[in-house]
Amino acid sequence: RSRVCQPERFGGKTCALLEGEAKTADLPLYTETQDCTSLPKCPKPASLGPWSEWSSCSTTCYPEGGTVPQSTRKRSCKKASLSTSDKLNADILTCEALGEMEAYKNCEISACPVNAEWQDWGEWSVCTTSCERGSRHRSRSYIPGRNGAEAKPTGNQKEKEDCNAEVKCPVAAT
Repeated sequence: RSRVCQPERFGGKTCALLEGEAKTADLPLYTETQDCTSLPKCPKPASLGPWSEWSSCSTTCYPEGGTVPQSTRKRSCKKASLSTSDKLNADILTCEALGEMEAYKNCEISACPVNAEWQDWGEWSVCTTSCERGSRHRSRSYIPGRNGAEAKPTGNQKEKEDCNAEVKCPVAAT
């Protein structure tokens, strides 16, 4: 630190007199230095590193109605360098204060294909004849395939069969 001697006024001490007193008492005149090693070190706040790349998705599709898989990325935190003085540390940002260093996003994939599915067969219809050879039929519906699967399942939607082939028709008397 340094100081300047102002000329005396109103009968005060002169600069020459003050300089003489300082020399006699072995005091610094106009500049003074002090060793600073006993001062506390300055704190440095925590800092975040760059984000990593997004992780790859582990699957190419997910079950319909299920949770979409997520990709993650992280970033590191360089810890704060704290001072030996608690006063200086009061407002220093720490890794804990910065919060979670991980980010999440849904994978850009669609639901897995769901194959078409036949429902149960309906009841057989009434035979077209009451005797000798007739026919009857039944049908079934299906739940269409989704998410890129075939819309219709393999197999027949209708069935037909012969009926009453064993029953002889009555013949009128002649």
